[in-house]
Amino acid sequence: MADPLSGIAIIICIAFGVLTFVLLFIFANRQIKRFSLKSKFGPHYPIAQDAPKSVQNEINRRLDVVRTIAYQPTLLRKSDEIYFTEEANSIHKPCHLYRMKALDSISRLDAAILAADPTKVRSFNQDYRVYLVRLYQNGLLSQLEISTIHRYADLYELARHEPGDFNEEHYLQFIDLMMQIQHNVSNKTCSRQPTVSKTASCSTHTSESSRHITNGKVPAVPSCLQVETNSEDKKSTYETSV
Repeated sequence: MADPLSGIAIIICIAFGVLTFVLLFIFANRQIKRFSLKSKFGPHYPIAQDAPKSVQNEINRRLDVVRTIAYQPTLLRKSDEIYFTEEANSIHKPCHLYRMKALDSISRLDAAILAADPTKVRSFNQDYRVYLVRLYQNGLLSQLEISTIHRYADLYELARHEPGDFNEEHYLQFIDLMMQIQHNVSNKTCSRQPTVSKTASCSTHTSESSRHITNGKVPAVPSCLQVETNSEDKKSTYETSV
């Protein structure tokens, strides 16, 4: 007569074998995922594996540069510009056209800010509200109220990120606030140019005077030459200030 426990023992051995196989499979799967995450390019075939080391470094450098590339395209097509002409004022426009027109107009303000201070470059991944507040703190937008900047930033976020409607009223408010900021930046630029021009002209006049002094005497210079020298100084001063 066969022992009844032998069948139970065989079943237990099979169960332990299946359990061991499952545990080993889970462990191997976790290790494979861990190594794939640590790999630089993932579990795919290595790039330029058989190429020289200099070629591999150049390929890796270009791949790293691709991650930093940012581009802000023009959203509104030229064919859609007819909606914003005087003849099309009575035509009903979709809300997304106002949204795209508002975002495209930001380039004008960026150009005005760069003309006033070339160091204030806005990166595409920088928060727009933080960028404007820093300009306010640095003095470029000091003549405006901080509430104006925050209202402009709120409308910008509504036009770019939020799902709510951006209608004509929002667009007109956005353009009005942007014009106020741009006017303030232009005033800052105009107020700085005469000061720079005056300082440069004084330094130029001093250098010219010291150049003509010999033995404590200033030689007589014809009036026509004086006029030509002054005009050239003013021209060079203007080009320097611009």
